Amino acid sequence: MFGLCPRCKSRIKINNVERLNGRKIACRDCGYQIRIRAPKRALAGKDTADLEVVEVDEDESFSDNLEESAASAIEDDDEFADAIDDDAPAYKPLAPRPRKKAPKAKADAPPPVSVVAAPRPAPRKGSKKPLIIGLLCLGTVVVIGGLIGGLVLLRKPARFEPPEKYVAVKTGIVPMNLVRPEDWSSTAGGGIGGVPMWVKINDRGSIFIEIRETEGSSAKGKMKKAIMSGQEVNQIGGPSMGRLGEAPGIESTHAYHKSVVIKDFSNYKEGAAKPIETGFGEALISDFTAGEGLFRSKIKGCRASVVHRDHQYSIVCKCPPEQFKDVKPVFEKIIGSMAPIEGPGDR
Repeated sequence: MFGLCPRCKSRIKINNVERLNGRKIACRDCGYQIRIRAPKRALAGKDTADLEVVEVDEDESFSDNLEESAASAIEDDDEFADAIDDDAPAYKPLAPRPRKKAPKAKADAPPPVSVVAAPRPAPRKGSKKPLIIGLLCLGTVVVIGGLIGGLVLLRKPARFEPPEKYVAVKTGIVPMNLVRPEDWSSTAGGGIGGVPMWVKINDRGSIFIEIRETEGSSAKGKMKKAIMSGQEVNQIGGPSMGRLGEAPGIESTHAYHKSVVIKDFSNYKEGAAKPIETGFGEALISDFTAGEGLFRSKIKGCRASVVHRDHQYSIVCKCPPEQFKDVKPVFEKIIGSMAPIEGPGDR
């Protein structure tokens, strides 16, 4: 059986109409989809060679009388009939439409970047932890320091026992002789590189004596000032420079030493100066009270000034206030033992 495509009017040969009844076929020329409806006579087994029925999808209509078109198709176009194999099916099954594949990414193309909105940071409330930690550390230091200072203040020094024996102090290059208690310690130094000479004595506890050389108005100080001012100094056979060989006044030297010593203490209070005999001649000594250190621990002691033609010394003796009454005689004995070394004797 033959028919015409409703769209392109192409001739279509349809075999086995009974078997293809109700199925879809596609036009080989335009691909138009057609549903086949077999005539009732063909379904009844009657001869329907001259008839064919083609149903169009759009209106599901029947073409019951297509024999004229079929006959004309056979007569006009014998090549079409010869080209179709009677044994082959006269329809083209509809193939499923292939899904579109995603285009392959090029090798050189950069990978896709997904942009994700960054979360908004929480509003800053201000960091208080470092400040709190700092305050806690400071408070801890203050508490510990207060405890240590309190223990130091509350601890009463042992009762001072007067020394039974005194020994000579090794002063090194310091041109001075003096003594100290046998069980005390002493060190000496300076005199090199412009460092003033010094001697330190200690009872290995809370009692200290420090002797320092000062220039002031001594011969050494006058000479240094003269050199710095550009004056010519001739010690051997030359003219004297303002009474260079005489010792400076003890009162002015003692007052000058106070202005220097007071810088090392707090709440410094000093009594009247009193004379004391030394190997250098008459010296002055004054009792004082003061505070010392970070916690301003109270101390009590005496300060003395010794003058000589070539050298002058400032002596500071200090100890806890409770011990001063017993230690003061030791301070005075050590200061009184100070004497110059005139020759290259044993030091």
